[in-house]
Amino acid sequence: MVLSLGSRARSWYVWGEGRAAGTFRRPVCPRCLTEDIAAGRDHHFRQSWAFVETLICNRHHCPLEEACQHCRSSWGFQFIFHEGIARLACVACERLIDVCAWRPETNDLFGPLSATIAAALLDHPEIAVRITEVARLLWARPRSRTGRRLPFVVDVLADLRLSPSAAEWIDPAEPLATAPLGWRVVTLLGTAKLLDLGGPWEERPRPLRTISQMLEWTYLPMAQLRKTGLELGSEALTEPPAGRSESEYLALAQSIVKSREWRAARGKDKQTRRKALNALIKKAIGPAASR
Repeated sequence: MVLSLGSRARSWYVWGEGRAAGTFRRPVCPRCLTEDIAAGRDHHFRQSWAFVETLICNRHHCPLEEACQHCRSSWGFQFIFHEGIARLACVACERLIDVCAWRPETNDLFGPLSATIAAALLDHPEIAVRITEVARLLWARPRSRTGRRLPFVVDVLADLRLSPSAAEWIDPAEPLATAPLGWRVVTLLGTAKLLDLGGPWEERPRPLRTISQMLEWTYLPMAQLRKTGLELGSEALTEPPAGRSESEYLALAQSIVKSREWRAARGKDKQTRRKALNALIKKAIGPAASR
């Protein structure tokens, strides 16, 4: 299950270029590559491997691999000419990919997670924008005044450690396209939880932070997020609930601006003003939930 090429943004492809010319850091299925050799053809990347939601091989139902099975390096692969056929070899140790050395068992998380994301994209193509924004939010840089130094993605699972070698490859603006496979899995898992996409997540705890907390504590542009439906104070990416007309909301806004609490806060620092405004907004809008 994939999106058509016409509707797929570049954010939804694993970029996968290595640092040296002709090298690739894109996950592969070694069993597919072994079949290439058995059929007498060159190794080649399957198009589906480049889709960020693809975590397992659709043909062999096994997790994709991006580390060399010989030296466990994640530097990537490069094509070499071997016995008249183009084959992929490890950049670090230069040994050829060999399916026999890879573990045959499947993963109980990769398959359901991949299927959940793919189904969501197939049924609701517009959700791709929201998934991308939440993924960026998980990798956004917290403001220094919060005292937090690591991106929120490390809260998705217990005991995660973001090594400098992994972090240097990841573009926070495009984490799904640039993160190593393991961190892409964690990012998609956190995104699925926060968006309540469904799936076998019951036994796995939710991220320690909420969407509203992450929005408040990061540098992510608020205006950009509001365009995609991600609103501060909302735990789900949905349209604002019906119940009030535009004129009613305008009247509420005017009452907040004229309120004694807001006038008292206007001469104070930015943080104090923001807290006061948030409290007034919640107080004004709160009754709508009981309608």
